[in-house]
Amino acid sequence: MNVQIELTNRCNLNCNFCIRNFWNANPCDLPFNLVVEILDRYDPDRVILYGYGEPTLYNQLKDVIELAKRRAEVVIVTRNYRFYRDGVNLTYSIEKHSDLSKLRRKVVSMILTRDNINEVRKVAKDAEKLYLTNLIPYSKEMYEKSVFVEISRKSYEVCKDIVGDVKFFRDLVYFKDHAIRKYREVLSDVGELNLRYIVENVERIRVAEAFEKFLFELKDGYDVDVPTCSLVIGNARMRIVYL
Repeated sequence: MNVQIELTNRCNLNCNFCIRNFWNANPCDLPFNLVVEILDRYDPDRVILYGYGEPTLYNQLKDVIELAKRRAEVVIVTRNYRFYRDGVNLTYSIEKHSDLSKLRRKVVSMILTRDNINEVRKVAKDAEKLYLTNLIPYSKEMYEKSVFVEISRKSYEVCKDIVGDVKFFRDLVYFKDHAIRKYREVLSDVGELNLRYIVENVERIRVAEAFEKFLFELKDGYDVDVPTCSLVIGNARMRIVYL
């Protein structure tokens, strides 16, 4: 079992995509006795110290590590590039390729945005391993920089031939027979379809197609973990198409 523990919500950085720019939570730390209780109750195989806060700011981090190491693999995700501890698997969170100059082929994670897409290959080449994650948009501006589209894999596969097909949508509006037949075929496969979303997000979907292809090609040459996610529609779990 994997257990992720956020030791603190305190952080000494101010990343522009962080949730703390949109909330007013009071800085606080998880009581050490509660950490002990969590480890005793769940007896995990892996303990991941990670969250919105910077785990290396936790005053009793050394005690947590020593306690967790007795029973489990310990992983810390940090922006503290100077932090190192024997027996701990470290993943350093970075924003851009130049951050790697401080890390010398370490395991790193990077949040995908439209601003850093062009750096992904360079990071994958120079890192020991790269974990890619999707941006969680907390504002409209962040959403515009996000690198995924909100349609299920099945909907995408069924509808990819009509994405950007202006003539099809025009003919559908005018109830042309061939367009109606095609639309009914689509509905028979997916049940329901948000046509307005497809029409309004053609560019996002096209970019998503291209970047998803790039990510899977990247995995063939480098040690890269690409983002995965699920979209729940009724009782069916669907994969999302990524940018």
